[in-house]
Amino acid sequence: AEAKRLAGDVRAGSDLFIALTHTGVDMDKRLAAEVPGLDVVIGGHDHVALREPLKVGAVWIGQAQYRGLFLGRLDFSVAGKKITLTSGRLIPITEELPEDREVKEMIAAYRGKFDHKLREVLGRNRIRLVGESERIRQVETNLGNLVADVMRRAARTEIGLVNAGFIRGSLEEGPITVEDVWRVLPYDNHVARMELSGNQIEEVLRHSASLGRGLAGGFLQVSGLSFVIGASGPREIRVNGKPLERERFYSVAVTDFMFAGGDGYSHFQKGRNRLLQPFLIRELFLAYLKENKEISAEVEGRIRRQD
Repeated sequence: AEAKRLAGDVRAGSDLFIALTHTGVDMDKRLAAEVPGLDVVIGGHDHVALREPLKVGAVWIGQAQYRGLFLGRLDFSVAGKKITLTSGRLIPITEELPEDREVKEMIAAYRGKFDHKLREVLGRNRIRLVGESERIRQVETNLGNLVADVMRRAARTEIGLVNAGFIRGSLEEGPITVEDVWRVLPYDNHVARMELSGNQIEEVLRHSASLGRGLAGGFLQVSGLSFVIGASGPREIRVNGKPLERERFYSVAVTDFMFAGGDGYSHFQKGRNRLLQPFLIRELFLAYLKENKEISAEVEGRIRRQD
């Protein structure tokens, strides 16, 4: 709705109307179909490698997977208000590509200012903490548990929930540096809290379970909860060891991304006593490392898949 409202102002006086999105290909198709005057959508979020651009009506859609694996290129000819796609492709980013000297020097200058801080050892990891998307977006992992635990403790809630897409890699066994934490938790997301009914929590877990059939970032890692994902959704839900009470309200900590409805979690916008807190999750994790020095976490059966 907002995109439609702004479309007229954006299109007026411009030769080309391009939307840069982070909502996934399905939503990009919807934008292409519904927003008047749109020419091109360059998207992200679901990490699709569109080796050839899609076309919806007169609108072209491109996406170049993720993590710099490809450079996406779309070439157009523009004549008045009419555009014509002349070529579209993904260029693989490989070791064979020559470095750009100017860019390398610019990065080196900035790294020189921060290297000493990034290399600071905060603690030691007694076991590998797993955060690869192939695992953390489908099943319980020990790193997902730890991040959810840290959030829950900081917010002083009964339940902690973190979207797997917030966690971008694993922490290897051994020393952990500031740079390691920034690599794994690169986003400046805050903790938020609210109260949800047992019924609402069940619906949240149902949504998470549906996302866990692929590699969607909205799959939840949890603290204070245990449940089974069956063919028909979540069951045997327990909160801190006790059966979920449908009519009771529970305090829940989430990322501010989900608090605002990200990854389809409109449920969190309907919670009561909603509060966005000033704590960056990455800073909470750094503080946890400094406090504990040696850390470990286990897969505890919080999420059991039987689907």
